[in-house]
Amino acid sequence: MNRQALLQTRTGLLRYCHECWDAADKAVRSLPEDRVMGMTSTPWGMSFPGFVSFTLMSDKYVHHRGQLYAYLRTLGVAPPHLWSFGENAEAFRPAAAAST
Repeated sequence: MNRQALLQTRTGLLRYCHECWDAADKAVRSLPEDRVMGMTSTPWGMSFPGFVSFTLMSDKYVHHRGQLYAYLRTLGVAPPHLWSFGENAEAFRPAAAAST
C-alpha cells in the first residue's frame, strides 16, 4: 500500500506512526557511543556533540505534537490528554500507569 493511501484512515495513520517510531528507535539504538559523544556537523555549518541532537529532537517532538493537537481540534477530534501516559504502549508507561 502506498503512503498516501495508508494515511487516509485512522488505522493506517496509526500504523504509519508506529512504523516511523520503530524505525527511529532502531536507528538510535544502533548508534555507537563515539557517535553520540563525538562532535557532529550539521548542514547549517554548526557542530555540537551528538547527544545534543536528542535535546533538539525533543523540542521538535513537543512542537509538532502541539501542531497535531491543534489540527485535531480544528477537525473536531479531541486529542488525548497531553500528559496522559496511560494510552501509551505498555513499554512506555510509567510503572504506576502500567499497572492500572
